[in-house]
Amino acid sequence: MAGYFYRKMVFPKVKKIIERYNMFSPGDKVLVGVSGGPDSVCLLHILNRCRKEMALSLHIVHINHGIRKRESKREEKFVSHLAGRMGLPITVKSLDVPSYARRKKLTVEEAARDMRYSAFEQLAGKLNAKKIALGHTASDQVETVLMHLLRGSGPQGLSGIPPVRKLGSSLIVRPLIEVNREEILNYLKKNKLTFCLDSSNRKTEYFRNKVRLKLLPLLRKNYNKNIDGALLRLSEILKEENACWERVVERVLGKVVSWEAEKILIDFKKFLRYNVIVQRRVLYRLFGGIVSLSQIEAIRSLAQKSSQGKRIYLGKRFSVRKEGNFLIFSSSPERRFKKFNYPLRVPGKNEIEGLNLTLNTRIVDFYPVSEKETNTAYFDVDKINFKKLLLRNRREGDRFRPFGLRGTKKLSDFFIDRKIPRRLRDRVPLLVEGEDILWVVGIRRADKARITEDTKKILEVRVLREEES
Repeated sequence: MAGYFYRKMVFPKVKKIIERYNMFSPGDKVLVGVSGGPDSVCLLHILNRCRKEMALSLHIVHINHGIRKRESKREEKFVSHLAGRMGLPITVKSLDVPSYARRKKLTVEEAARDMRYSAFEQLAGKLNAKKIALGHTASDQVETVLMHLLRGSGPQGLSGIPPVRKLGSSLIVRPLIEVNREEILNYLKKNKLTFCLDSSNRKTEYFRNKVRLKLLPLLRKNYNKNIDGALLRLSEILKEENACWERVVERVLGKVVSWEAEKILIDFKKFLRYNVIVQRRVLYRLFGGIVSLSQIEAIRSLAQKSSQGKRIYLGKRFSVRKEGNFLIFSSSPERRFKKFNYPLRVPGKNEIEGLNLTLNTRIVDFYPVSEKETNTAYFDVDKINFKKLLLRNRREGDRFRPFGLRGTKKLSDFFIDRKIPRRLRDRVPLLVEGEDILWVVGIRRADKARITEDTKKILEVRVLREEES
């Protein structure tokens, strides 16, 4: 009798979830992620039962993460055999998650997720699959909501795993999102379906496993035996509220956000005009997968401060800084430019490796008084020691006397006055004689060695960028 109950109840329940969220349309090509575990085997079995009725074309994808060598091979063989029995096409993708994690300085969990979703997106594009079906369950939802709560997430994080979301040009759908683990195991048992068990799911060094194996049992036993239902209700309430706010956020995004290469720019003056709730939700919409509530508040605080150039790191992969009128989000912080120090030949051609520029120097008898080119500067030969001529970038404590001014000025203050972005200041070449700055190349020459009516010979220094030389 129990077997009949689970066969009859889980299948119609999943069909209702599919209908409620409009997960499939007739003729859809569906990529089905199958690890070989109980959830994905249940998902595949149900979709295979539905495919004729819903006119779906199924294609299995199995990801070998390269973490558990022996188990991974067994799972790959199991899923391939399952595909053969069902007469469904299969693609197996082999990844090297440990190497990627080391290279990107991520946890194994983060790296596996990144690479897995990237593989799904690429294969879906290649096969023109509009839907990617994954086996996340109500039990996964409970764990996710609790994990987000522990991390200090806001309303969007606490709404948990979405039943449907966009990935590239496809949609990820989760037909089992309201089915719990016990229901799935009973469905598999009564349908005589075998599956693989992932030994890494028992390792409590992984955060999700620790929540599932240690924290949730403790909460059920000592605090609320219905904690799963409570967390799912919280998730549903916040989903409904988020849907209303999303319409507001969509309008605001178009007014305050712009994209430039691999950066996201937020006009913080416009951004700060909106209510704090809207501000938070705009940031969650842009970065919800990588930031906590405390980081959202740090970003808002940065927007309100008058200081420029300060940077906040969002985990290991992203950062935000304030520059001009914008908050600028980068996929990776720019590395500090290394110090450089190149001696110059006079006269001669000086090709500066790494800077993509050439400095041509020559001795001339006169120079054009009305010359306005920023890439050329002129100096009194008799006031310069050629052996001390160098091209370098800034050093701490640099000062110079800009041409036309009486006193000296800190180079750092000069950069601020000229609105040179902090991230570019180490890249600005300086023509120096010993410790003295002669020219902030392309921007302003110094008063030192200036041309006078007594000048007899003139040093011309012309800088050419790579495309000009």
